[in-house]
Amino acid sequence: MFPPSPDYPEGIRYSLCLVDRKTSEVALLYDIHRGKGHHYHFQGKETAYAYRGPEMLIADFRKDVARIVGGEL
Repeated sequence: MFPPSPDYPEGIRYSLCLVDRKTSEVALLYDIHRGKGHHYHFQGKETAYAYRGPEMLIADFRKDVARIVGGEL
């Protein structure tokens, strides 16, 4: 962690990524970076993410991974 700033209000930076082993393409990416805030990438779209703490971030990412691997998404 580092001091909060306008770009990183919670004082964290993260990038959680699921990569397709067959194609090496990024299937899902949750991240935060300067100028964009919290968001995720899925099927070529970037969507804002309502960050609610590190535990929920990991839980949301794992839920989406399970849905992708399970063929629901």
